[in-house]
Amino acid sequence: MVLLAGAWGSTAALGGPTKSGLAASLDALLASPGLKGVQVSAAVRTLGSPAETLYERNAATALIPASAVKLLTGYLALKHLGPEHVFLTSVWSTGRVEKGVLNGDLYLQGGGDPSLVSERLYMLAEDVARAGITRVEGDVVVDATAYSDGHFHPSRLKTDSDRPFNAPTSAVSFNYNTTAVYAAPGESAGAPARIFVEPDTGYVKIVNRARTTAGGSGGFSTSREGLGEGQGDRVTVTGSIPAGADERLRYMNVTDPETYAGYALRFYLEKEGMRFQPGAKVRTGTVPESARKLGQMESLPVREIVALMNKYSNNFLAEALVKAVGGKAEGYPTSLDQGMEVVMREARALGLNGGGFVLSSPSGLNRENRMSARHFLTLLERSWSDLSLMPELFASLPIAGRDGTLEKRADELGEAVGRVRAKTGTLDGVATLAGVAQSRTGTPLAFALLLNAPGAPDLRPFQNRFMKALAE
Repeated sequence: MVLLAGAWGSTAALGGPTKSGLAASLDALLASPGLKGVQVSAAVRTLGSPAETLYERNAATALIPASAVKLLTGYLALKHLGPEHVFLTSVWSTGRVEKGVLNGDLYLQGGGDPSLVSERLYMLAEDVARAGITRVEGDVVVDATAYSDGHFHPSRLKTDSDRPFNAPTSAVSFNYNTTAVYAAPGESAGAPARIFVEPDTGYVKIVNRARTTAGGSGGFSTSREGLGEGQGDRVTVTGSIPAGADERLRYMNVTDPETYAGYALRFYLEKEGMRFQPGAKVRTGTVPESARKLGQMESLPVREIVALMNKYSNNFLAEALVKAVGGKAEGYPTSLDQGMEVVMREARALGLNGGGFVLSSPSGLNRENRMSARHFLTLLERSWSDLSLMPELFASLPIAGRDGTLEKRADELGEAVGRVRAKTGTLDGVATLAGVAQSRTGTPLAFALLLNAPGAPDLRPFQNRFMKALAE
C-alpha cells in the first residue's frame, strides 16, 4: 500500500477528529496511574492544508527516542541515496587460468551492501562459476576497504551481547552478520542434542555440550567467542532438550564479518563444483588494479532496505545506510562519523537543531540521542510534502496489527488496526512511537509519543491506547 496525501484528502474536506474530544481522551490516558513518574512528550497534528495542532503534552521536551530515530535515518537515506540506489558486491581474480586452474587468489569486494543474504551470494557464486574456473590455488581475499572505521561505533550502547541487534557493520557483510543455531533432541534420553548451523559454511565451530532428556521443558543456551582474524567463531551449546521436542532456534551475531562472508563465498563456490587447495585461507586485503572481474551482484534497492530497517527496527541496516550517505556526499572510503556529518547538516536544514535535539546514533541503540514530539512532527510534515520520498518512507513503517514491530498488537488496537503506520523505539525504560494515523473520518494525522522512565514496566499498552484514540 502506497500512501498519497491526495488519497487521504484535506482536513477541511473530510472533517477531522474533535479537538476537544481527542485532547480529553489523551489527557486521561497520560494521567493513568501506570504513567506516574514517567516523562512524556506527545503531539498530534493534522497533515495537509490547513494543518491544525490537535494535542500537545510537553511537546518540546526532548527525551530518549530509541529506535524511532530510524524514521530520520530512512528519510535521509531516501533523500541522499535515492529510492532506487543499489550497492555492488564483486568477485575478482588475480593470476592466470590454465586448464580451469586459477593460479592466484579470488577477491570478494564489498561496496557496503547490507542486504547480501544467502540467496544473493549464491547467485553471485553461480556467475563466478561460469568463468570456467574449476580449482583455485590461492586464497579467498576479502576487500572491505570501502569502510574506513571499525565494526562498532563508540555511540552504541556498551554491551558484549551476541544477539542480532548488536551485529557489527562492514563494507562486506553477509546475512546481516548473523548466523542461526538450531538444537534438536537426540535419538534417546542421555544422547547428545543434535546441533545445526545455517548456513554451515565452516565459519562457526560448534562445541556441543547439550543433552537430550526424558522429559521436562529443557532449555539450551549458546556462548560465542571469536577465534581470531580469519579463523571464525566458536559457539558452545549447553543445556538440554526433551526427547520428542520440536527443534529450537537461536540467532546470534558474528565477530568477524569479513571472514564470515569469505567463508560463505567459498562454501557456495564449492557447491558449484569449484575446489580450493588444502590449507587455503580466508583473509583480508585489497583488490589489485590488475585483477579481472568475474562477477557482480546488485543489492536490493534502498527503498526496500529502508523498509526492512523500519519494519523490523534493524540497527545494522541503519548504520550501513548512514555510512553510504557519507560515502555519496564525501566520497569513499566512508565511516559512520562521515555519514553523521551529513545527518547533522540535514537536521539543521529541517529545523530540527535546537530544542534539546541530540543525535549521535542513527540506529537509536544508545541513550545519548534526544528528540521531542515536535521534532518528530516536523520530520513527518516535511516528509509528507516531499513526493520524491514520501511514498517509500511511509510505506516502510510498521502497520498497526499487521506487520513489523506492530504485528502482534492487533488484539489491543481495535479500530487502529491497519490505520496507523508508526516507527517504534524500545529500550529499558524507553518507549517511543512516531508516525501517521487515519482518523475514523479519514483525516491524516502526524503523531509522536515518547515515554521515558528508568526501570518502568512495559509501556506498550499505553502506546496501544494512544493509537486507538487517534483512530476513533
